[in-house]
Amino acid sequence: LVMSREGERWRRWLNEEEVVERWNEPGGRGEELRARAQRHVMHHVTFAQQVALVQAAQVLLTCNGAQASAMLLAPVGCTVINLYPARWTDQGFGLLQRLAMEAIGVRYWQVEVDGEEVVASAELS
Repeated sequence: LVMSREGERWRRWLNEEEVVERWNEPGGRGEELRARAQRHVMHHVTFAQQVALVQAAQVLLTCNGAQASAMLLAPVGCTVINLYPARWTDQGFGLLQRLAMEAIGVRYWQVEVDGEEVVASAELS
């Protein structure tokens, strides 16, 4: 599940559609993990639909922010990939997210992005 921020002013990813296409292409990560990327603009669906989408996800890809709190609804065994802006300074919050994900049996990846470049990536659980 790709939690899109399309139409938002902050924490948008400029190549979101390209990421989804590359994930789903033959030989891409989606094929390897047997999980097709489905992109949803979360503010265009109801809360009940958001809950259902997150609970059905095998992989949840989101930009850090309020919508990322939906990761608390992720099913056991899900992998959460949370994108952060480069030079993000509130590392304590990332630690709390990691601990919460560990407690519910979810793998958590925190990825620091600067423009179109991944600066740092760490599996935190």
